[in-house]
Amino acid sequence: MVANADRSWLELPEALTALLIPLPFLFASLAYPTVIGRAQKAPSTLSEAVAESAPAVESLAVTTHSQLLHALTLSSATLILVGVIANISSSLQPLDRRKSDATPGTFNLSTAPKRMAYNVLSVLFPFYASMQLGGARVALALLTAVAAGLGALDRKPGKHTPWDDFRRTLRTRKITCGAVALAMVADSLAVGSASHPLGGYSSLFMSIFLVPPPLPTAGWSLIMGSQGQTSYASEGSGRASLPKPHSPLISSFEDTILTIASGLGLTVVALLYSLVSSSSPSFSHHTIAFTTLSIASATALVFLSLPTALRSQKHVGLALGTLLVAAVHSWEQYSTSTVLWVAFPLACFGLVGAVMYDTALPSVSAHNHGRGHSHSGHKHEHPDHHLHGNHSRLSAFLIARATPGSIIHSILIEKDSRRIAYFGVYVAFPNHPVPRLGGCLIL
Repeated sequence: MVANADRSWLELPEALTALLIPLPFLFASLAYPTVIGRAQKAPSTLSEAVAESAPAVESLAVTTHSQLLHALTLSSATLILVGVIANISSSLQPLDRRKSDATPGTFNLSTAPKRMAYNVLSVLFPFYASMQLGGARVALALLTAVAAGLGALDRKPGKHTPWDDFRRTLRTRKITCGAVALAMVADSLAVGSASHPLGGYSSLFMSIFLVPPPLPTAGWSLIMGSQGQTSYASEGSGRASLPKPHSPLISSFEDTILTIASGLGLTVVALLYSLVSSSSPSFSHHTIAFTTLSIASATALVFLSLPTALRSQKHVGLALGTLLVAAVHSWEQYSTSTVLWVAFPLACFGLVGAVMYDTALPSVSAHNHGRGHSHSGHKHEHPDHHLHGNHSRLSAFLIARATPGSIIHSILIEKDSRRIAYFGVYVAFPNHPVPRLGGCLIL
């Protein structure tokens, strides 16, 4: 379980995730440009200000209606496309695999409305925030939240309430939270607090802490060294794996059906809202092209991304995604706002530094607070590595050799996930002495 020291500085899952997370919201912002940060001429007299106030209020109301309609359109199309592709992919699988995935009697109608509402909000919140704040701000916030493991975007074994996630974030990610808050305040001061919609920041907060985007949940795998006997699981090496990472939208046949139903229901809501608000989406070639790209990239994000890949030690993927966001934002704001054109890259640099500091802090503190014990005339260092619960010497031995921040390290420091890991290895290799020893020590 020792981390591979020869791993590349940037692997495909990390690079792909870093590019896929910002793209849907950058394309959405290009399809439906927001008014945030655009230069406006200040009125020179009081009468001029009064004359301009009424049209401005009316324009703001129309813009708000169109922004919500655009978010509804993008969300409904994304949900339908994700569900249809997952259904087609499932139908192409072997018959025995489809039977195992679609077990009869598992569809629970009583929880269907709640799950459909959760699906809708998980996709709608970030798109609506992009309509109000701009895609670059939302993309930067989500990249930071995923890489640092903020709020509900850091899913751990067991059940956790949103309040538990919020407290854990404030306790373990102080610098990142402070940097995000400072960036929001500076952004509001730069563009003017009156023009900054509160709904955009509220949607972004909900998307991070309450209803996270439907990103694939990370799967875990346990790899053991050379075995003395062959088994069905390996030839020369054994592997006990939990299910492959899947988005909550497509993790089962039931979830796929609910995703399609959520998209169709949201389409009906968008049509009704269009009739009530007397607004309609734009059908220009520019809008259609970037809308299609936004929906396609959001679908690829659900199927191809791996959020935990961004939590590497060097954070190359985070830097790559942030560089893309900063470049697109600078291109958008080059001719509109000089202040934002300069301030946004600085905010990107500060957030990346805050994430690197917070995620490196546990490993540093573990070595700084290691306990020295003298045995037979020489000293051994035993870092605590923040192990949860009572642990055996085997767990301490493995933790000391796992790379902090890696998947193996995250499994071993949690008491419940550690026991599940040992039990999985024990079941997979019942006749091997090492898993039997580990199972006896921990269980």
